Amino acid sequence: MAITFDGSYTGLTTFTGLTNPTYTSVSDTSVSNPRAKQHAVTAAGGTQTNVRVHSVGDPFLVRFLPPASYKTRPAANPITGKYPSIPYNVHSLMVQKGTNFASGENPLPSWIETRIGLAAGSELTDPANIRAMVCFYAALLQEIAPGLAETLVTGIP
Repeated sequence: MAITFDGSYTGLTTFTGLTNPTYTSVSDTSVSNPRAKQHAVTAAGGTQTNVRVHSVGDPFLVRFLPPASYKTRPAANPITGKYPSIPYNVHSLMVQKGTNFASGENPLPSWIETRIGLAAGSELTDPANIRAMVCFYAALLQEIAPGLAETLVTGIP
């Protein structure tokens, strides 16, 4: 199963101050990497006063970028059995949202970016621990989301 954006999302209400936030997105093919996946948020439901949806000058989108090309694990030295430096395959997931920095000014993009580096070959020899890493990360984000949002707004870690 590959990463997919299903076009419909329900946001958390416990800390955002938004009531029943929902988001609808559509595929955006303007991203230059043909392997990338990008969706633009075109509708916001629930009570989200002053929340804007995607436009060219005020982005609200999600983008997944896989590695430009996958690296493979190099062979071990036939004499020593040691591996040379192992390359990494880096994946990136980003949410971008236009935010106003001053009244009357055009919004500038703010973003959240997650980069995932997998040692070449680990996808073949250790998929269970890759899945565990992603599972823990998703649970961690859900757990820390209220504090993270508050820290981003107040500056108090």
